Amino acid sequence: MMRSLLLISIFNLLIITFSDAQINVYHVNSTTVAPTGVGLFYTLPQTVLKIDLLISSEENLKGPLADYAEKYFGFDDAIMYNYTSFKIEDISITTLTEPDPQQVYYVEMGARTSKEVLKPLLMELDKAGMLLSANNYDDKSFTTGNQDKQIFIYQPETENIEEMYDFFRSGKILSTTDTIIRRVTIDTTIVEKHFLRPRISEKSKDDQALEILEKIENIREAKLKLLTGYQETSYPEGTIKYMHRQLQELEDEYLDLFRGKRFSAVEAYTYFVTPMLESAKNSIPVFKFSQSTGVSPWRGTSGENVTLEIENNAYAGIANNFKLPKVGETNQKGLYYRIPGICDVSLVLEDGELYKGKFTINQLGTVKNLVSENFKVKFDTETGGLQEIMIK
Repeated sequence: MMRSLLLISIFNLLIITFSDAQINVYHVNSTTVAPTGVGLFYTLPQTVLKIDLLISSEENLKGPLADYAEKYFGFDDAIMYNYTSFKIEDISITTLTEPDPQQVYYVEMGARTSKEVLKPLLMELDKAGMLLSANNYDDKSFTTGNQDKQIFIYQPETENIEEMYDFFRSGKILSTTDTIIRRVTIDTTIVEKHFLRPRISEKSKDDQALEILEKIENIREAKLKLLTGYQETSYPEGTIKYMHRQLQELEDEYLDLFRGKRFSAVEAYTYFVTPMLESAKNSIPVFKFSQSTGVSPWRGTSGENVTLEIENNAYAGIANNFKLPKVGETNQKGLYYRIPGICDVSLVLEDGELYKGKFTINQLGTVKNLVSENFKVKFDTETGGLQEIMIK
């Protein structure tokens, strides 16, 4: 979808005139003196850093018969207690552009006398009010064809692992039958009477482990017979594979009672950070991370701080410190534009660096203004800087 442009000219929506000398542009803030003429507003863009994280988690669950894992199967890596571990799998930082509330300007219509020639000022804005070009009405090469940008944040739904926590259940009740023999003497004859009395008791851990061990041995024996053709039945290849797979899954379920279970999941997190001028001197807290608790808000109590470190280069500062000659009262004259800052950006976990990249951050640069002369100018929509300029 093409960017919808708002074209303002003397022939369409709003008449904006200026004399041969100058136009007035006001930086809008709480101390700005109210202008006397009508006009319009525009804004410069600022940069937002979009931080995307992929965090993997692993749930480790102790099996109910873990204490017998090494004795019966030689497992020396069986899970002996429940715990969860987290790991940062991937980090990416990208930039978004939005209007800067600190850089809003008002372009005032210049006063004219009867001797002055009416001159149009054509200003081209995007739908967010950011300035695209000025005085380009008769030059097609200045026509912009930028497209709208839509940002989608995808966070996959994590599987409900709690539903998978159950282990394969084995009976804990032991049923036995006692035979009671009673001998009754009638005269000289001894008669035996047999009574059966069922008795139920709870299996001990030893009994449960031995029972599961026996079942595993039976499954392994069944697999061996299946693979060696002991059944003397010519099963199709697919049938043999299916039966072997089912036996293997059943064996794994029983083995999990000893070695425990592990479940993995991946979660996506997105953070938006808008750096300010003081960000080049101070760390910006983003979130906290711990291998045992995962990601948490930076104001939380668990985990180590993950901060954004920004180092601004001297490019914009050189232009800002350069002394320009003063020609009359130019403090409110001419359109304002940005010289953006070029910064090294790092995401740091305590003393360890997780990510590093170089980015253009508009608001960490400087703002300058054009003199009010006859010109054509095109602005960069991402930075608010000059892209093309023609002095008539």
